[in-house]
Amino acid sequence: MGESIIDTGFDAAIYANLKLAEFLEGLRPTRTSQLQAAGHSVGCEVFTVECHVVNVHSKTVLALGRVEVYCPVDPVDLLEDVIVGRVILNRLTLHLDGKLTRLLV
Repeated sequence: MGESIIDTGFDAAIYANLKLAEFLEGLRPTRTSQLQAAGHSVGCEVFTVECHVVNVHSKTVLALGRVEVYCPVDPVDLLEDVIVGRVILNRLTLHLDGKLTRLLV
């Protein structure tokens, strides 16, 4: 779906932005859930989707399989960016050196 921000404090896989929420519109969620954020509860529909890490040319670098996407029900809880959390991060090996981030497959 495009670029995303990594949030090591987010326990789940993916938190949708408006663009991803619009992409999922009309699909049936697998369940609903509540997330806690900055003092309030965020009601979400949870969708299960196929997920891939892709390069700048949209070519798959790593297939992650099926992951859950949390899509806030209230539009005020949608962020500008897609958030990737620890469920996905725990499947990756990242090399960080301050100048360059590389995904080691």
